Amino acid sequence: MDISRRHFLGIASTGTLATFIAPGALFRPSKLKKGTKFNPFCEYSNGIPLASSVKYSNLPAVVKHVLHKDAKHFLPKGTIYEIRAKVPQYYGRDKRIAWYYNSYMEQQVIGDLKNLEYILEYGYILVGRYRV
Repeated sequence: MDISRRHFLGIASTGTLATFIAPGALFRPSKLKKGTKFNPFCEYSNGIPLASSVKYSNLPAVVKHVLHKDAKHFLPKGTIYEIRAKVPQYYGRDKRIAWYYNSYMEQQVIGDLKNLEYILEYGYILVGRYRV
């Protein structure tokens, strides 16, 4: 069997990601239904349930990479999106992280945050803002 470096790295990154995702969870890439177009006035997101041992303050790079890749696949070039983490529930066992887009984000400053920004009134933790 002939395995290329890219194929090997793809398998390795999938295995690494599996250690951080909650057991039994499935991540499906985002896609629009056939015949529909991206509407900048709608909200879009896709997320991953995380294992309870993962800390939002020290988020593994592979988790962010998968979310960035999915957002870039789905959103048009130049669009601003956020990576948000859900406030943990069920004594810290219910964790989720996702990329998120809505139309108000065009007025926001982009970039990684040095500290997590807790937006508790809406029930999420802002990890960072990025541009596709």
